[in-house]
Amino acid sequence: VDHGTIDNVTQKEFWVTFLASAFRSIRFGIQEAHGLGQAIQLNYLVEKGGFKCDEKTKMFSVDFEKIRSAVSDLTRDILILQGDGDKTAVDDFVKKYGVLHKDTKDALARIDDAGIPVDIRPHYPLAN
Repeated sequence: VDHGTIDNVTQKEFWVTFLASAFRSIRFGIQEAHGLGQAIQLNYLVEKGGFKCDEKTKMFSVDFEKIRSAVSDLTRDILILQGDGDKTAVDDFVKKYGVLHKDTKDALARIDDAGIPVDIRPHYPLAN
């Protein structure tokens, strides 16, 4: 976005979409690789202040002042874990961040209660 490679979205729109996408993937369950990976990213970015959950409303949002630094830290830590090949350190990282915290569970419940489908189910009338 900064370099014009992607020009149909603003930085703020990009980060908000990234947050929404995390919840979409997590809704499939953290027993799946994508859901677990997104839960890890969400929790890490919340811990670093890039994403936040309002104490009163329990709504998640992006802290636009902190998100870049938080993502940079996440990228660095993941690359170090991969580069070092330390399975114990990776297991500890996944154990710490690969969980659903209460605020996340509550947000997911609100999404479900609103009747928002996890994904679409295509209907092909010509198939019949």
